Amino acid sequence: PPPSTRPLVTARVTRGVMRLLRSLHMASVTEVALANGRRADVLGVDSDGGLTIVEVKSCAADLRADQKWPDYS
Repeated sequence: PPPSTRPLVTARVTRGVMRLLRSLHMASVTEVALANGRRADVLGVDSDGGLTIVEVKSCAADLRADQKWPDYS
């Protein structure tokens, strides 16, 4: 998408991720500061206290521009 529409795309993807996590019986929050100084776009917590972090990208160019993505696993 053109840069001007990326915030809208990101918001829609984030809402979709949160709906998916809810369907998996997880609570979720956005924009969470992590102990290592990074930020989680979406953090899901299951009933056992397990955590799932989701990095939201609005398009392939967004992924390519993110120099930290190889560190994700």
